[in-house]
Amino acid sequence: MASINETLAEYGGFISNNLTGCTDLSQISARTASTEFYHRPDGACFPISAEEIQFHAFYGYVPSYGAGIAFTVLFGLLTVILLGMTIKSKRWWYLIVPFGAGCEFGGWIGRTMSATYHSDASNANYQAFLCQIVMLTICPVFFSGACYGLYVVAVKHLDPTISAISPRKLTIAFVICDIVSLLIQAAGGGLTSSAKTKADQDKYTHVFVAGIIFQLVVMLVFSAIGLHYYLRLRSKRRALGETVLPGRLAYLVWGIAGASFLIIVRGAYRTAELAEGWSGYLIEHEGYFIGLDATMMLLCLIAFALSHPVFTCPKGLEDHYANGLTSSQEKNLNVQGGTPTGSV
Repeated sequence: MASINETLAEYGGFISNNLTGCTDLSQISARTASTEFYHRPDGACFPISAEEIQFHAFYGYVPSYGAGIAFTVLFGLLTVILLGMTIKSKRWWYLIVPFGAGCEFGGWIGRTMSATYHSDASNANYQAFLCQIVMLTICPVFFSGACYGLYVVAVKHLDPTISAISPRKLTIAFVICDIVSLLIQAAGGGLTSSAKTKADQDKYTHVFVAGIIFQLVVMLVFSAIGLHYYLRLRSKRRALGETVLPGRLAYLVWGIAGASFLIIVRGAYRTAELAEGWSGYLIEHEGYFIGLDATMMLLCLIAFALSHPVFTCPKGLEDHYANGLTSSQEKNLNVQGGTPTGSV
């Protein structure tokens, strides 16, 4: 661990035995016994230690313990629920959703640990920081992948003939883009969080941001293609006097749309956040992270749960959907649980 003088040289500020000039004392009240304080350049003051200086230079605040506990519990519950639903549905490719939820769960454990370890003289706080920044960054990659897969399911059972591009080929292309995005973000996140100097941190952040922007652009393209397909479907079915989205498939489609929108909102926020750098306004105010990252991902998982194929497109209904099943017919259908040939 760097010495206090080495840390000050990297991050700026000064040490004083009083709080004169401090404009933010929110981190002082818990340790009034401290005799020296670190004055950050922006006026915030913290109890003195090299670990504290580096810690606040990364986060810009002490993460909320209450929020950490709440989101850890919520993401943990959703991980278990989505895993159970996926096993029941036997759509094994959909395991990417509970896996992503598990990453959210692990990331929030890291943030909760950060709230606990921020005054620890060991490296525990930095390990927690590394855990949360990498895991919470890569989670949406798995959720966008799920949207691509669900798109194949929806198009197959709605009307594959009006799709300008084969849904399966389209999904393969998007999944490849997802993997590229995942690798870029994981590399950028890992390098940034383990950077030894502020200069290295800033340099690696560009890699981090590039991965997030790439994922955002791919998701926007996917959403545009999905919207174009829906408009063509609506035009055709209305002309024939048919229901645009029959039965439970309506919930599946709106689940895909809702999850995609939430992923885009989160991507736009993270792009704006990191574009300001690691000492920008957005990144140093936890409320934005909770509202535009954690909450968006929580709602995304809820959308996946409510529109899960185990409810919206169980395998016994697949052939019937393909033949134009109506809502009233669906209610009277006795699903036997068979798996039609070529089911997704």
